Formats: sequence, C-alpha cells, structure tokens
Amino acid sequence: MSVADAATEDGRIGSRFRRLEDPPLLTGKGRYVDDILLPGLLHVAFVRSAHAHAAIKSVDTTAARGLRGVHAVLTLDDLAPVLAKRRMVREPGQGGKPRETMWPYALSAGEVAFVGETIALVAAENRYVAEDAAALVEIDYEILPPVTDCREAALPGARTVRRELNSNVIATYKVAYGDAEAAFRTAAHTFAENLWQHRGSAHPIEARGIVAQYEPANGGVTVWASTQKAHDLYQNLCAYLRIEETRLRVATPDESVGLSRVSAIQRAFLADSLPVCAR
Repeated sequence: MSVADAATEDGRIGSRFRRLEDPPLLTGKGRYVDDILLPGLLHVAFVRSAHAHAAIKSVDTTAARGLRGVHAVLTLDDLAPVLAKRRMVREPGQGGKPRETMWPYALSAGEVAFVGETIALVAAENRYVAEDAAALVEIDYEILPPVTDCREAALPGARTVRRELNSNVIATYKVAYGDAEAAFRTAAHTFAENLWQHRGSAHPIEARGIVAQYEPANGGVTVWASTQKAHDLYQNLCAYLRIEETRLRVATPDESVGLSRVSAIQRAFLADSLPVCAR
C-alpha cells in the first residue's frame, strides 16, 4: 500500500483536524517577541551606514551618550573584550578550516560594504530615545568605490567588496555529466540566452527581534528570539560570547512567518544580546 493510499484509508486526507495553535493567534492572544515586556527593559537601535562602501575614519558618540535616557553607545571595540572573536566565524559543516573573511563582524570594523551595515548600537530606555540617539552619532567616512555588478565582480582583477579581500570569488567548482562540449558541437541547433533574475528577499510583517534577560540567581541569560533555529542560535551565542551552556536558555515565542530569513544567525541577534550577556 502506498503512502497516499494509507493516508486516504485512515482518513487523514480530506478530514478536519483541530489545530492546537490557532485559537490564541486568531483571537489576538499570540505572544511575539515584541510582546515580551520586562522590568527595566532597554531598547536597542543601530547606527547604520549611509554608503555602499566606505572606510570609517572615526565614530563620535559624545552627543548620543549625553542624551537623557541613553544607557550605552557601543562600537565593535567596546564589544570586543567579551567576544570570543571580533568576527562571527562558524566552523564549516563539511570540516576543514573556516575562511574568516567570509564572516561578518558583530559590528563593522573600520569599513562598511553595503548601505545599512551596522556600525554602532544604542541602548536606551525606550525605542524613541534609542533612535534619536542613533541619529546623533557622527561618523567620518572616506567614501570608496562600491561593487555593484556580480558578474564584473567575479572577473580577475576586479575591485573587491572589502579592502581586506584579494578576490570576490568565494569558491569555484565545475559540475558536468557526459561530454557536454561534444553535445553542443554536434547539435543541430544551439540557443543562447541571458537571464536577469530579480533580487529576492523575505519581507514578513514581523522583523527580526530578540529580547535578552540577565538571571541574577545563577548568573545566566534567557533569550527570546524570532528564529526557527533556537538550538543553532543557542550554540552560536555560547560560542561567540563564551557563555557556559548551562547558563544560557534560548526560547522562541510565536512567529509571524516561516522562511529562511528567520533560520540564519543574524549579526543583530549577537549585538542585541551583548549588553546583557556581557553583564
């Protein structure tokens, strides 16, 4: 009996099933990251690059630190003492040595390579103050030529996305089956076409979010995050922040979407957790 026949026979296909998760979501009683309100909760806003490629000559946080309600303004240099590495390096799943230049820093390290790259973070008593303070951070940029065409970027001698790189090419490999060249050479007709694919991205109603709470009873940290990979986030936060596994708990409340966007370990997760985890 096939799987389909078995499913039909026991009534699973075409039948109504009571979904356990629906009532709270349909009645407005779902609990998302933004619904987690803790006493003394601080809100984080990021200072982001306005340029596609630039060197950061200096970051002046004086005005932002002086704004009432601001608790901290942090750059990568401020975070470095509690990080295992300044970069979010992960070990290759297939083994071998990781290429560190492939991985981002928790916050930018003297250079930004895309508009919106995070440079600093502001922790304040509410979101409004955090955003206002982020706008007061003054950054002295040295504008550099950006890389905007992936085809040109892959050519030998092409301008690199970041100055530390020798090439934009991460890896090269060849996939073939049979004698493809002979097949084209002897074919009655061959056709060539250039295909331009638009940029795809996930745009859920709920953006990335994370809440971290220090647990004074055991010196641990509890983290709530909008992620589909709680165990992956848990393991990486332990590694990046050098937290003992018994002192960290990661939980995922309700989520608005199930896409690959909420599966990756985002640099924002790490940077947002740091003010608490470094306590």
